[in-house]
Order: sequence, then structure tokens, then C-alpha cells
Amino acid sequence: MSTTIIRSYLQQKHTKFRTRRALRQFQEKRIQKILQEVIPNSPYTKERCIGRNMDTWDTIHPMEKSEMMTNFDRLNTVGVSKEEAIAMAKKEEDSRSFNSVLDGYTVGLSSGTSGQLGLLLVSQYEQEEWVGRILAKVLPEHLFYPKQDRVAFFLRANSPVYERTGSKRLAFHYFDLAKDIEEHLEPLQKLNPTLLIAPPSFLRHLVPFIQNGTIRLTPQKVITVAEPLDIVDERLFRSVFKQTIHQIYQATEGFLATTCEYGTLHLNEELVMFEREPLDAQRFVPIITDLYRTTLPIIRYRLNDVLRLRPSPCSCGSLLTAVDAIEGRCDDILLLPQKDGTQRPVYADFWRRCILMSDARVQDYGLRQVQENRLELFIQADEEDEVRTRVEEALHTMIRKRHGEPVDITHVYDWPKGGRAKKKRIERRIQPS
Repeated sequence: MSTTIIRSYLQQKHTKFRTRRALRQFQEKRIQKILQEVIPNSPYTKERCIGRNMDTWDTIHPMEKSEMMTNFDRLNTVGVSKEEAIAMAKKEEDSRSFNSVLDGYTVGLSSGTSGQLGLLLVSQYEQEEWVGRILAKVLPEHLFYPKQDRVAFFLRANSPVYERTGSKRLAFHYFDLAKDIEEHLEPLQKLNPTLLIAPPSFLRHLVPFIQNGTIRLTPQKVITVAEPLDIVDERLFRSVFKQTIHQIYQATEGFLATTCEYGTLHLNEELVMFEREPLDAQRFVPIITDLYRTTLPIIRYRLNDVLRLRPSPCSCGSLLTAVDAIEGRCDDILLLPQKDGTQRPVYADFWRRCILMSDARVQDYGLRQVQENRLELFIQADEEDEVRTRVEEALHTMIRKRHGEPVDITHVYDWPKGGRAKKKRIERRIQPS
């Protein structure tokens, strides 16, 4: 294990803030340092900062993924071209090797849940810093605790940094989501990980094998990644694994949030600066600035996610902002047609609550807007026909209460299960009018 990982781990463990003011002062200091390093080496960042001094960085126009990809060559500070990066990333995806570097930098490809291509570009130092910080956040015991943690992580892509992290204290085992789940059962049982990390959609596939006794696992900690943790999944996993289910909220743009010992998601505000574009009193779209990365600088970057704030403080006492849920993508806010011809946005959580509260027998669900006045509904439950009818009635009632025009609800009997492609339960396939 490298000295960078250990130093980063210890720094994260011992970085504490007594007040929000102290945290904000730390963030400002880090942002000034990042700008001083980045502006001379990133032509696009320099262009974004024209007419501003260092103290007015928060007036820089927010950047989105399409803008980042269009200006990738001029944004990164190490002269890597987008064409080279995409070519290498696609080669790695096809070969499933994930061990090549481009001019000494690691490249990753992501489409997230938005379906829009994104690129990750990081140095070895940045990768190892990230590993140290994430270990400090998620390890059940201290890094120097005298027992080995066996970590099973199910991801779409691997990284050489995990192999460099392996030691007598930590054993990392990568399981490729491109493979069928049956191929994983024997090696997973043999490993019997103390730390199980996987997308919720994969864990949902794994649960039946645990319930029927095909595989017996006793993880000390279960962490979901790559997809939002839906309440219907959280309840299922908690009953199967008999423990609090944890989350990591991460994107190619940063290590964004983790859960505390109580299972509450807290923004990693000591690593990433969060500004909020409010949608209502509880919900906001984050604009983030990474406080450490310089290879591909993330400065005032608007995410496409909707976050819902926790209404009360967390029992853990952390001053880091607590979030109730990552509700999904802005692109997946369903749009109800109104009598005056306008469209009213209705956030995913309202649909989710309506479905789950309409009948306790709902085991899984999906709702997709395919036309302005047509929804597709998927329900998995015992006595499915009866449950579907009750859910459909509840949806029509909610739409009427929101003064929406009547919509047709079509029942579908299959829904994407996730895997290499991320699972979405609430999805919009129409454009705003």
C-alpha cells in the first residue's frame, strides 16, 4: 500500500470541523489553491475565468457534461485529447483488462444513468488520494486494525489502483458485472467478503440465491454504489443481510457522499464544494467544485441529479449536510400535461411514494413516461393483477389532485434489471414542450 494512500487515509480520518464557518473557510482556501494550479494549465478554465478575480470564482458560469466533453482537450491540464481518451477507454471496455494508462494517466468511460457519454481522467496520485479517503469513509475498522478485510466489489469496470491497495490488511476482489451472476456465486462464496460493494440492481439479483440457500454470506458491511438506493431495495437488503445498508454516491465528477453509521447520506463537503440550485424547499440540483482534482478540473459543474435534503439533523452529529435521497436525474422528472396546455414537473419521489403506499405487497416497480399522456407501469408483487389495479387507481388519483389531464397507463410485464447498464425505476422518454 502506497504512502499516498496511507497519508490520505490519515488526513481524512483526522480532518474535523467544529463549525460550518470553519468548513467554508477550508473550502475557500482549497478552491483558491486549485485555481492557482489549474488556470495556467487549462486554457478552457482560464477562458471561463476571464473578467473575474480569484475571489469571485462563484460567478463563473456552471458547466454541464456536454460542455465538458466539447471542451475536453482544452479543459484538462495534461494535454490529453478526447479522441485518444475515448479510444483507449473503449478498448479497455472491450478487452475488460482495465490496466492501461494514457501518457501516465488513467482514463475511464461513463454514461451514468443519463446515457450521455462522460470521461474520467486522473493521475496515479489523484487515484491513490481517492482510495485513501474512501477507505477512511467506509472501512468497518481502522486501517491498522489487526485483521484482514476481504472486499468484494461488483462494478462495470476495474482499476489497477485496487491491486496497488491490496495488503495483509485489505484484500480486494473485483467481480465483473459483464458476467452472468451464476459465474460469480462460487468465487463469492469462497471469498465470503467482510465488505460487499455492489449496485442495488445486482444485489437484487443476488438476494434469491441467498434466500434459497445457494450461497451463504456474512458481510460485516454492505454498501451500494453506482445507482440510487431505492427504499424498496433498502428494505429488502436490510431484511436479508440483517444490518443497516450503506451507500456511496459517486460520479466521474467526484466522490460526492457517503453514509454514516446511522445509514444517513452525508455530502462529502470536505472534498467537494456543493452549491445548490433549488427546485423547491427540499430539493436541489448540485453545482460542484472538486477541492483536490487538477488533471481534469471540476469547477462549478452542474450535475444532472435531484437531491432531497433531510428535514432534521442526523443523530451522528456530523455538520456535513445530510441528504434524504438522490431522487434521480433531472431528465427523469415526469411532466404532467395541464388543462392550460402547460406541463407540470412531478419529482420521482412523489411517484415512488404513491406506488409504494398504494399497496404494501409491491415488491418492485417501474414507471416510464413514453408520451405526454401515456405512462408505462411495471409491478412485481404477489397477486399482481389486484396490486396493479390498486396502483393504477392511486396514480390516477394523484394526477387528478395535481390538476393534470387524464393519462393512459399501460401495464408492462418486464423491466430492465440493471447490470452493466444502470437501473432506473422512474424514467422520462419525452422532451419538455
